[in-house]
Amino acid sequence: MAHSCAGTQSRLAAYIDLERQDAHAAAEQYPDIWWHLWLCESCAATYEAVHALLDAQRRGDLKPLDDIIRDSDDG
Repeated sequence: MAHSCAGTQSRLAAYIDLERQDAHAAAEQYPDIWWHLWLCESCAATYEAVHALLDAQRRGDLKPLDDIIRDSDDG
């Protein structure tokens, strides 16, 4: 079943959550999303951005939002 960008975006978080636990299970449970990410540059870019943010969060590279807001108010 072909999936639209809107349909993919609405289920992308669930796909990524499962993928981070078991990539094979994610591809089996969400084959339409897996395939759409291969075909759609825009959705693939969103997918990559989410992964980059999750990886940065895991490494502790993201500043807390309060710090970012305070820094922008000081500037």
